[in-house]
Amino acid sequence: MRCVFGILLFSSIFICTCTSYHALPDAGSDADAADGQDGGGSCIDAYPGQVIITEIMIQPAGFDPPAGCYVELFNTSIETLHMEGWILEDGAGGVAELELPERVDFPPESHVVLAFDDDPEALALLEPALVIDGLNPGSGKLSITAGETLIDEVDFSGPEWPFVIGASISLDSRKYNCMYNNDPANWCASTDFFGQGERGSPGQGNPPCPVDSECGDGKAEGQEECDDGQNGDDEDGCRDDCRFTCSQAELDCEDEPGDCHAAHCVPNEIGRVCESEVDDEDLPDDDNPCTQDTCRAGVPGHLDFVDGFPCDNGGGEVGDYCVDVICIEPVCGDDVRGPLEGCDDGNRISGDGCSAACVLEECGDGKNDAGEDCDDGADGDDADGCRDDCHYSCVIADLDCVDATGDCQKPVCVPNAVGQVCGLTPNVDDLPDDDNPCTADLCDESGQPFNPPLADGTACDNAAGKVHDYCVAGLCCDPVCGDGVVGPSEDCEDEDLDPCDGCLPDCTARENTCGDGFFCPGDEACDDSNDVPGDGCSADCQLEDSPCPADMVYVDADPEMGVTAPFCMDRYEASRPDATFLSIGVDRSMATSRPNAIPWHVSYMDATAFDEFQLACENAGKHLCTEEEWNSVCVGPGRTTYAYGNGWDRERCNCVNTFCDDYCDEYGIEDCDDSDRCGYNYYCFHVMPTGQYPECVDAYGAYDVAGNVWEIVVSQDDPYGRGWEVRGGAFNCASPAARLACYYNAGWAALYAGFRCCKPID
Repeated sequence: MRCVFGILLFSSIFICTCTSYHALPDAGSDADAADGQDGGGSCIDAYPGQVIITEIMIQPAGFDPPAGCYVELFNTSIETLHMEGWILEDGAGGVAELELPERVDFPPESHVVLAFDDDPEALALLEPALVIDGLNPGSGKLSITAGETLIDEVDFSGPEWPFVIGASISLDSRKYNCMYNNDPANWCASTDFFGQGERGSPGQGNPPCPVDSECGDGKAEGQEECDDGQNGDDEDGCRDDCRFTCSQAELDCEDEPGDCHAAHCVPNEIGRVCESEVDDEDLPDDDNPCTQDTCRAGVPGHLDFVDGFPCDNGGGEVGDYCVDVICIEPVCGDDVRGPLEGCDDGNRISGDGCSAACVLEECGDGKNDAGEDCDDGADGDDADGCRDDCHYSCVIADLDCVDATGDCQKPVCVPNAVGQVCGLTPNVDDLPDDDNPCTADLCDESGQPFNPPLADGTACDNAAGKVHDYCVAGLCCDPVCGDGVVGPSEDCEDEDLDPCDGCLPDCTARENTCGDGFFCPGDEACDDSNDVPGDGCSADCQLEDSPCPADMVYVDADPEMGVTAPFCMDRYEASRPDATFLSIGVDRSMATSRPNAIPWHVSYMDATAFDEFQLACENAGKHLCTEEEWNSVCVGPGRTTYAYGNGWDRERCNCVNTFCDDYCDEYGIEDCDDSDRCGYNYYCFHVMPTGQYPECVDAYGAYDVAGNVWEIVVSQDDPYGRGWEVRGGAFNCASPAARLACYYNAGWAALYAGFRCCKPID
């Protein structure tokens, strides 16, 4: 069995894609808005000039390009953007898709920096939102595209552009518009310093460009790097041609090797001058193999090696060693034991334990003498149990024998005919690690490793970023409802869409009760999510006498609102006949009004969708609700601000902020943002099945009149001239307290639009 990653919970399917990151629509969704992406709805279309290029670093002073190069973008809109999937291109054919490691907020009227290289020092300096690979910053052209829409383009290939080494080109802050940022007259070389002498303002607002000035007037303006009044001193940081004395450390500053310092261009009160700093890796070389070259706090030095330390004096001999900090050829009898000597007692006399050849005496005679572990006659085989220095081949197992980690064996020294050799013995504590969180690491009694799988459903972490991962057949998988395995976050495991079998399609356990909104045939003849009698479905879930069908609510006449006779309105937002708790369905034959179904909706509202909504109601024997009917139901007899009353409550109906508290609890976020844009900070908003909010009900018993999806109503007075109005707010709208109010009419088309049907009393 393998991990299945293609089945998603409903809580992660319906995500608003405000222009900038991919949605994951369900089967049959109309999520095909022209937002510059393949699929997925959007709150607002991407449009030219929404993001503009405001600063480009082509030739930094302290880095080798592309290290230190960057492009700065500015969000000109009033929406927070997330540019996942947008394309950045250069003038040499390079293309890079913006693949953000996490959804990074790009707030309105703010800057974001994209780096061209992952050099650690440059990244620490720039703090970019993303590193883009494969683009040439010096190609002379950069453009941003979302799908088929060209958002911005700057062609800076001409000689009139204000290029200066070590300075970015900067768009005049008074010209922050895509109409102006392709004109070199609106750009200038940056003059503000950052880092170690670079000039620019990455991630910050640009200053206005200075006016042209004359070199020597004492004011650095226009294309001047500096201006000290042409004082005749070209070494004070500013030359008389109004250019920095030092523009690049590699070119203008002398760097002496081995002095424990490094040369740099650094700013002073006039411009930039050459200075040095301590560099403990700039080691001095005294060409002596018997000393160690060192730097200590910028001071060069040399440490002497001890006598006998191996070295090479270049004379061709082997076994050279140091004596009095001089590398000499091997000398037996100098009282210094060299690398190849068994001993050296300061003489060339045999018979005193150290022979004239500096070999330990008597070792090799085939007899174990005092001080010898063994003696095999110095047979030249150091791996046979006895070395030629009359010591065992294996003395201490942990030091002399190779110990492979996790092989269920441990090394031992064992005797053989000559001495001791390395062997292995079973070790049940030397556990193998297969780096799989879903297997046990074990050793059997014979010393063989084995890794049996852990029980299905065991909690694990596959490092893919999801919570509540669990084991399936020895593999650590993302949580999947419907795979037959009860994971840590699941009450039960459901492989069907029946909400009445004790396990909901999202693997939450439930007990069927009257008034819970789940109609389960048998004891129930209806279930309208409440225990209020007189609305067509009784408190014990039996059908009542009503002039309206059970799936509709009765509404009184309201002449003040333009409704002259009582009528029936769908109790729930319209859904397709084959819609389920998880899917919008594909059958467009007619509209139905029922709980526990994903509502019928499109992600771009136009005349084609309007005609489709009207036909769906007609095929159900009803009509698309009019503006007057909808308004009368929403404000009700009490003329309330919202369908349910006058006070705003972000958790009463499905809006952009409804799931914030639950999301923060699940992911351990202590300081949960409860602002008006809370949902946009966590991307936890989504469409819900009909009738899931028992308190989101109007005075007549209709559910979700506020929130979930926008509701299209027929209107002859629409100020936008469309023939319809957009009412009720939706799950993904900013400013939900305003947009879910009864009186609000949305004027844009890129939204999640649904509807409900009405009919006259028969």
